[in-house]
Amino acid sequence: DLKYVRSGYVYDGSFNEIRRNDSGFHVFKQGIDGYVYYLGVTPSKELPKGKVISYKGTWDFVSNINLEREIDGFDTSGDGKNVSATSITETVNR
Repeated sequence: DLKYVRSGYVYDGSFNEIRRNDSGFHVFKQGIDGYVYYLGVTPSKELPKGKVISYKGTWDFVSNINLEREIDGFDTSGDGKNVSATSITETVNR
């Protein structure tokens, strides 16, 4: 029952951007851009530790990117590196 809580994600599957990087090269980024949202009162930032809990409802989790992850070949969409809880336009993804 999410009567008082709203959460989810919004994405744009047609994101593209061309910009010049610090070295003067043109960089073209294409793919999905979006964001995760949560609207509620005092949202939890982590799961309780060392306690037994019971919960009836829905848990929504998102993951962070891993800049060290190597993408294999051209067949991958970059899950975990290019696609994550942060927008491709954020500095952390550059």
